Amino acid sequence: MSSLARKMARNRAKRAAWPKPRARASEKLEAVAIMREGVLHRQFKHGGHWQIRLDLGDANPNASNPSDVEGFVTTQGRFVDRGEGQEIALAAGQIRQRMGRPMLSSDLDW
Repeated sequence: MSSLARKMARNRAKRAAWPKPRARASEKLEAVAIMREGVLHRQFKHGGHWQIRLDLGDANPNASNPSDVEGFVTTQGRFVDRGEGQEIALAAGQIRQRMGRPMLSSDLDW
């Protein structure tokens, strides 16, 4: 066996002994959410942003409040806006393709 072959075999043996990286749990979207005046309001899965606005007493729950930040809560407990939510949903297989508009809760395959 050549010295190069021996060196390659030693390197393979060293790599085989290294600890394997732990598989990271895939982050997914688990709830719709609205951040209003610094307070996070969420509705799990099927309610939608309109349901949160209705629960908050908005006169027209189908219309967005300009001061609200609409988004989602992930399985890791993070609040993300609609744009980042779309990227997470795409990576997690909750949507099939990017949309040319803000993602809605009804677009998701929960």
